[in-house]
Amino acid sequence: MSRLPGRVCFNIHLLSGRSEFVSLPESGTFADLKEAAQRVFKLGFLQLCTADGSFLDLRMMVQDAGPELRDLYAARISPHLAATQNAFALGSPIADAIFHYIMYDFSLQLRAYLDDAGHTAFVRSRLQMEVDMIIWSDDLAVPIVTATAAELLPALLDMLTFVKREFAARGFRINLAKGKTGIVATFCGTGAADIRRLFQLIPQPGIMHQFEEGDTQFVHMTPTYRHLGTLYTSDQQLDAEIASRIGIAVSAFEQLRRGLLANRHLPQRLRLQLFRSLVLSKLYFAAGTWHTPTGRQCDRLRAALARMLRKMLGPTNRGLSGPQLLASADVQEPRVHIAMERLLYAQRVFHHGPAFLQLMLHSEASQCPCSWLEGLRYDLAWLHGVEATADPILIATDLTALIDYWQRDPGRWKHRIRRAGIRHLFQECLYQCPDCPRWFTTPQGVSTHRRKAHGVYCPEHHLLDSATCPACLTYLWSTQRLQQHLAYMPKDGSPNACFAYLQTIGYAVTYSAEHLPQALTGQSRRDALPVAGPHGCGSTATDRRLAALVSERDTLAAEYFEYMQPDSVLDAGARLGDLLTSVTRRWYHDFVQASYCFEDVERPQDRWIDVICKLPSAYESWTARVFILWGRHVLPDLLAELLDGEAEAYLDREYADLVNDFDEYQMEERLRKLDRLIWQATLRPEAPEPHRPVRPPQENARPRSLPQLEVVRLFDKQEQWQQDLGRVRWEDMPQDPFVPLVPGLAPRPTFIIVHLFAGRRRDTDFHAWLDQWAERWNVTLTILSLDTAISPVLGNLDCRSETWQKIQELYLQGLVAATLSGHPCETFSSARWTPPPEGHPEHKWPRPLRTAMQLFGLDHRTFREMRQTRMGTAFFLQTLWTFACHLAYGGFFIEEHPGTPQQAVHPSIWKSSIMKVIRQHPDVRFHEIGQWDHIAFPGSTGGVVTWGASQGGFSSEQFRALGAPLRQLMATQSAFGALAENGRVVTWGEDMDGGDSDDVQDQLVDVQQLAATSRAFAAILADGSVVAWGNPSLGGDVSNVAERLKGVTQIAASSGAFAAMAEGGVVTWGRAGDGGDSSAVESQLMTVTEVIASQCAFAAVKADGTVVAWGNPHHGGMIPEELRDTLMGVQDLAATDFAFAAICGEQRSVVTWGSPHYGGDSSEVQDQLKEVREIRSNKGSFVAILADGSVVSWGHKGHGADSSEVRDQLQQVEKIASSSNAFCALLRDGSVVSWGRGSEADTRLVSGQLVGVLDVCASAQAFAAITKEGRVVTWGRPESGGDCRSVQEQIRYL
Repeated sequence: MSRLPGRVCFNIHLLSGRSEFVSLPESGTFADLKEAAQRVFKLGFLQLCTADGSFLDLRMMVQDAGPELRDLYAARISPHLAATQNAFALGSPIADAIFHYIMYDFSLQLRAYLDDAGHTAFVRSRLQMEVDMIIWSDDLAVPIVTATAAELLPALLDMLTFVKREFAARGFRINLAKGKTGIVATFCGTGAADIRRLFQLIPQPGIMHQFEEGDTQFVHMTPTYRHLGTLYTSDQQLDAEIASRIGIAVSAFEQLRRGLLANRHLPQRLRLQLFRSLVLSKLYFAAGTWHTPTGRQCDRLRAALARMLRKMLGPTNRGLSGPQLLASADVQEPRVHIAMERLLYAQRVFHHGPAFLQLMLHSEASQCPCSWLEGLRYDLAWLHGVEATADPILIATDLTALIDYWQRDPGRWKHRIRRAGIRHLFQECLYQCPDCPRWFTTPQGVSTHRRKAHGVYCPEHHLLDSATCPACLTYLWSTQRLQQHLAYMPKDGSPNACFAYLQTIGYAVTYSAEHLPQALTGQSRRDALPVAGPHGCGSTATDRRLAALVSERDTLAAEYFEYMQPDSVLDAGARLGDLLTSVTRRWYHDFVQASYCFEDVERPQDRWIDVICKLPSAYESWTARVFILWGRHVLPDLLAELLDGEAEAYLDREYADLVNDFDEYQMEERLRKLDRLIWQATLRPEAPEPHRPVRPPQENARPRSLPQLEVVRLFDKQEQWQQDLGRVRWEDMPQDPFVPLVPGLAPRPTFIIVHLFAGRRRDTDFHAWLDQWAERWNVTLTILSLDTAISPVLGNLDCRSETWQKIQELYLQGLVAATLSGHPCETFSSARWTPPPEGHPEHKWPRPLRTAMQLFGLDHRTFREMRQTRMGTAFFLQTLWTFACHLAYGGFFIEEHPGTPQQAVHPSIWKSSIMKVIRQHPDVRFHEIGQWDHIAFPGSTGGVVTWGASQGGFSSEQFRALGAPLRQLMATQSAFGALAENGRVVTWGEDMDGGDSDDVQDQLVDVQQLAATSRAFAAILADGSVVAWGNPSLGGDVSNVAERLKGVTQIAASSGAFAAMAEGGVVTWGRAGDGGDSSAVESQLMTVTEVIASQCAFAAVKADGTVVAWGNPHHGGMIPEELRDTLMGVQDLAATDFAFAAICGEQRSVVTWGSPHYGGDSSEVQDQLKEVREIRSNKGSFVAILADGSVVSWGHKGHGADSSEVRDQLQQVEKIASSSNAFCALLRDGSVVSWGRGSEADTRLVSGQLVGVLDVCASAQAFAAITKEGRVVTWGRPESGGDCRSVQEQIRYL
């Protein structure tokens, strides 16, 4: 084979791989010549001194060898020069010329032999490949392939006989010593196992062979052979080669470590460069020719690299995992390094490699799924993803264009590969161990670390101490293969027979490893060797346990029934029982006389002992048994006669204390327990269950032993990571901690506030407001403003800076009361998606760095853009970390960042899956300032018009999607849901709060009613079932109660839970603390006619007029006992956030309960609450409209409870609307009166327009009214809908 530098045996590996794939036996025969140097000297001297011209070819070779050899030949070699030792030494020009001539002549004869024997034609017809031998100096390698295993060995020996004869004719002898000449054979097919056992799986693998001359010599068979620096193995795997490369690299490292690589006086950068040049070059020697390594092989290389780097870098990197260590030293992961080597080698193969080698590569790729070219394609895909500019020829199916590029510009290719390696190091991230802070590049690495560092072992660990299966007695060559044997799960779902048997007999050993014999390293198909004998037939653990129990019971029974008893047993027992009854009655009489004071009378236990001790000691055991029987059969009847619970308790305790001191009682209890255990042990044992999950069917049963074709880029898996994280749900909520207060920092109570990315101070900034607040509440605020604009050193928030390390300590100690963050948003900005102006160079215009699903960055970006993205991502994750600290340790967190973009592809931290998971937490609130408070009005055509926010609005396209007039409009805190007359539903607003109903849209058919918590919707369908969406923790998930939600007619909603009136009663779901758990009152919720909710509680009116409440007691979830008698004949209910109010009885009076400050106490206006027509409420106050049209209000004054200033105007009230803090009353004459707190309580700016009003409604902080002319009048906060000028044309004729 024409070799490329450093790449050897490549075509034999290709041929072997193809042969194994099509199940053909094959072998590589490696021959070494004996005393080649001396024989070349003699032969060369004789040939060069011949003058008859018979060696014309040799003379021509000499002429081509150089001027020195030409002069030597012309002089016919002077005697003094020919006598030197170096003239014909191997490696000298003369010796090379002579030896190449001889070997060339030999190769012609060998090729003719292979043709005549049919080997060349067989390979060409069966494998569609050309095959050639490898001759280098005095080494020879010849591949042979046969149709069956039985034909391979005779063919090899015949070929070896021919080689020996031909070399002998040329004056050479083959060196048949071990390690010099050997056969590396791979037997497969019929009869292969028997041949392997005869010639390979024996202490001295090989065969005695008689050559033509009659001499008999031993021909060695070996699983591995090192040829020209590379190991050739019969199993065609890289394990032996990798182990050898690691050994060579470690040896080189140890030679250089003390004086060079670990020398702290040299810069670390220089030492790492030397490490790459002097050690990695040996570790990855010829790695470009390797077929793709498996995951385990990559792990082995990674571990070796980590060991050497730890020794070289010293304690400065202590505590880092292997992958972290490689990343800190800028050393590539093994799979990435091999990809780079293969990409470089591929360019050399297709640039100046031999044609037959290129043809062999393509032929192998056409039939082998894990071919060298297939691995190259994955490497090219990795390069395509890493490079700054996407090159389509890298991922093209046809490699023609790429090969043309390789042949045109080989220098540029090497630069591209080196650059791609640097970019890969910059992008990658790691997997963290769940038990400690260490990181790894693969999940398998995490598993290995957990086994070694944390003792997390496989289920078979306690069964491993050798290479022989204790159940089936099969020898499996190594403990690792034994573990695989016991872990194998049959595809039919049955348990592993050996594992189940060993578990049944209770087998357990101390772990001990038996490794594969060194002589068999690289051997293909190491067949398990069964031992003659039956399958394990020992007694089971259950049998042994049953035998032990029966033996113990027999021994104990013999002891228990061996005692002395009186002659007349029944009469004596009856008399003793009567005495015990008598003394017990006497004790009770004394107990009553002592005014039921137990301490003042003699204990019953002492009186019983006096009776028992009067009998002879020989009957002690019999007496104890009688006492036990008396206590079981007579004492209960006696206690029933006393009718005294206190005396009964004393007597029971005294009896129990006394019998526990009797050996007879203990023996009896033990016998009873043994009988129960024996009965359980005799039951038919259940069939063993599989101890591991059954794997789904796979094309290959050994997926981890397959080549790791893909060059893993975690950067590529962002979208999958986001999707997986999006399925995470909160199960256990951390307890709500108090806001951290730091004692002793100042005379007054002190809170620490951290302002991240604060920027420079301004006169009226957030800090100024905090200072005013602190002064008003007499507290001290210590504000840490951190930004490089304030201090380039102290304000540096890089995750590796000293400032950030100190800030982390504050958070982890739970000392930070609040965090205000506004991390840089430049890399998240939607402005980057704006196309450049016409004529502006695109490369000078900002371009997108992220998308919604690729939040950590896009491929094909420059290093400058990658650094920008990385810094923005790091700051985002740091702020999220502080957010998580507040959830765990208490306090407040405010994140200032641009709102959610309208375009789905545009990035936003609010769209990230990790932020969505955090926002599912019930204590987290999302507020887009000026974006989530809306007013919505049904239009005259059944449509809807919204205003108040630029985002979350209801577009005309959405309305047209309804296809029918509007029936109902509901809202969570930042999303709307619209129900049309045709039963269809459209939602808009914040996705996490119910604005995105795409996942359930196919179920939202023929909807009858909508309901909403603060962050989720629920819909009643025509068949009485319920569909929910939005935040799962706050009612958006009905999976746990779906089966009970049948025949639902009404749904009520608190802030975080729903209550549905179904066929079987009221069904609740959502946050338990908000009324989502009604199990305590479930039996009372069977005949309910109405359910309403406060913020965190529910109240239900039953058919008999009574009320049941549940949920948070501070929000009205518990009705005081003193009010239960008055809560009769309830006709209507209303609720604030913290209290309930009920209209009761024929007089329609009002009963309230809950927080007294928020409407739960109506005592001050109780005498006015008669003949109440209806009750309205807002967050903290109630308003009652009386029968005469007047109004009575009570509750929290900050929420409109004080209506005294407008009381005279509140006459003939028809309707009342409520915002969060105010009320608006519509009078019979069409005028409007409002009161409470906030701008919506003041109608002076619009009083002239509020004439002839037909209807009023409200948002959180604004009111809207419709007049007779169809005009809409609004007032209140503009961002809450108090300004409708932007949509005035649309709502002009509502």
